[in-house]
Amino acid sequence: YVYRYRPVRETTKRLLENSHAVLHGIGGAGKSVLARYIAKFLRGRFEKVLYYSLSEDGEAIVIDTPERLAFEILKELRNFGVFSVKDEEKLSEKVKEVETPSLSFLGVSLSEEEKRAERLRVIFSFIGEKLGKDTLLIIEPTTPIL
Repeated sequence: YVYRYRPVRETTKRLLENSHAVLHGIGGAGKSVLARYIAKFLRGRFEKVLYYSLSEDGEAIVIDTPERLAFEILKELRNFGVFSVKDEEKLSEKVKEVETPSLSFLGVSLSEEEKRAERLRVIFSFIGEKLGKDTLLIIEPTTPIL
């Protein structure tokens, strides 16, 4: 890894201001290495750092679907004591609402793919609320998961 001041500075600034940043570009550009570097660099500024690789990486868990990613993040939040049984029940209720055909009186119903996308939106919105500003979440995608 060749240290590049500008990408490190810009990514760090965005993370500290917005609590999220997206690294994208062609394969081999150094996104994964930059993500790992920033995770180490910012570790002291956050109470918790969660790092997920979506590729097979030695002993790493292969995360091949958005549902699996959500499951792994929620598991970590339980370990940190951030996600309780009460939260799990609340999230479960929110997800069930997606299954309820709320627009059926208009003759509109969601396809299975639309329901899946909406469930994931609900789950990841909930995760975002629970993570708060004291947690750095880095997801290293190397293959598409949707």
